[in-house]
Amino acid sequence: MFTCLIGASNTKIVENFNRHKVPAWKSDSLWTRDKVGWIAKSNAVIGTFVPHVIEWKNGRQIRVPCPPIRRYYPAIISVVTFRQVRTGSARPLII
Repeated sequence: MFTCLIGASNTKIVENFNRHKVPAWKSDSLWTRDKVGWIAKSNAVIGTFVPHVIEWKNGRQIRVPCPPIRRYYPAIISVVTFRQVRTGSARPLII
C-alpha cells in the first residue's frame, strides 16, 4: 500500500484498491480517501504508539498526545518510506 501512496493521490489509490478488490479493514466496506489518508499519517505503521490523555478545557474534552513510544508495534514499513509518503518527496509511481 505504501508504495502506492508515494506520489499518488488518495483518490487514485482508493479507485485502484476498490477496482482490484483489496480488502479494507472492515470486511464489508470499501476503501475511502479518509481511510487511506489516516493510514498514511499514522505513526503506528512504523511501530510507534502515541498515547493520549483526556483533558477538559473550557467545558470541552480534548485528547492531548503524550510522548511517543517507539517500537511498541512491529513496523510494517521503513521510516524512510513513511517519510517519503508524508512529504511526497519520492518520484510518483504509476498505478
